[in-house]
Amino acid sequence: MIFDYETLRLIWWGWLGVFLIVFAVSNGRDLGMAILLAYFERVDDILPNISHGWRILQLWLMVLGFFLLSAWPLPGMVLLAVMKAALFFVLSAFLFRPLGFCLSARFIQRTRKFQLVLSGIALLTVWMLGMGVGIIMQGVAFEFELQSGRLVFNGLIDFFSLYAMLTAMLTLAAFLLQGAVYLQYKTVEEVTPDIKPLILMTAMSLILVFVAVGFWSFQLHGYHISSLVDVGAVSDPLQKTVKNGPGLWLDNYGHYPVLWGIPAGVIVCAAFSALLSYLNKAGTALFFSSMMLATIVLTLGVAMFPFIIPSSAYADHSLTVWDASAEAASLQ
Repeated sequence: MIFDYETLRLIWWGWLGVFLIVFAVSNGRDLGMAILLAYFERVDDILPNISHGWRILQLWLMVLGFFLLSAWPLPGMVLLAVMKAALFFVLSAFLFRPLGFCLSARFIQRTRKFQLVLSGIALLTVWMLGMGVGIIMQGVAFEFELQSGRLVFNGLIDFFSLYAMLTAMLTLAAFLLQGAVYLQYKTVEEVTPDIKPLILMTAMSLILVFVAVGFWSFQLHGYHISSLVDVGAVSDPLQKTVKNGPGLWLDNYGHYPVLWGIPAGVIVCAAFSALLSYLNKAGTALFFSSMMLATIVLTLGVAMFPFIIPSSAYADHSLTVWDASAEAASLQ
C-alpha cells in the first residue's frame, strides 16, 4: 500500500473538491449563458458558444462523477435516495440540453419562445443545484438502524427553506457572472449590448448575497465531531459522537484564521472580474470569475470538513470523510 487509509481518504476528498470546481467553472459558464438567452435578442452568435464542446465535457463529467461515487458510496446513496426527483431533473437537463442545441441548429427555427424555454430550464437547473447545497448544509433527515444498519429517512426535505433559497440565489449570481463574462470574451459588443452593466450588477448582487449567507452561517446550526475518531478504521458512521449547534460550520475558520482568506477571495475575485470587464480586459476578467467560483467551492469545503452529508435526524449518524468512504483497496 503506497498511502495509508487516512491519506487515501484525504486524496479522494480532494478529488471530490476538484470535480466540484471543474463542474462549477465549466457548467457555470454554459448554464449562465443559457439563462442570458432571455436577456439578449440576437442569439445566433451566442448559441454556438454554449453548445461548443459539450460532448467531451459532458462525457468527462459523467465518467468522473460515477468514478467519485465509487469512492464515496454512502453519500452517493443518500443523495440518490433523498433528492432523486431533483437529481433526475438536473441530470435530464444536462443529458437532453445538447440534443436541444443540435436540433435547434439543424431542424428548428430559432424563435424567441425557444430561447425562453432554454433559459427557463437552465434557470431552474441552477436554482435546484443551489438549493441542494443549502439543504445539505442544514442536514438531511436520515439515520442508520442500529441492528441492521439499514438506511432510514425521516421527514421531508424543506425545499422552501430561506437559507436554501439564499444559497440558490448565490449559485445563480455566480453562474450568471461566469456566463456573462464569457460572453463578453467570446462575442463582439454588437451581439451582447449592455453586457458591462449586467456584469457589474451581477457582481454586486453576488457580493451582497455571499455576505448575507456568511452572516446567516453564524446562526445556522452546524456540526462538529466531539469524540475521538480512528481515521484509519473501516468506514462505520455509527462509531462517533457529533454535536450540533449554531455557528459550528465556522469552527474550522476559528481554529485556523488564515482560512478566512478563502471567503475573502470570493469578494475580491468578483470585484476584480467586474472591474476588468469594465476595462475591456475580458480574458483576465474570465480568469477572476473562474477563481471566484473555485473559492466559493473551497469556502464550502473548508466550512464542512470533515462532514460530507450531515444528518439532521441523528447527528451521530452523519457521513464524514473518515467513515463514509469505500474500503482502502478500492481507493488505491
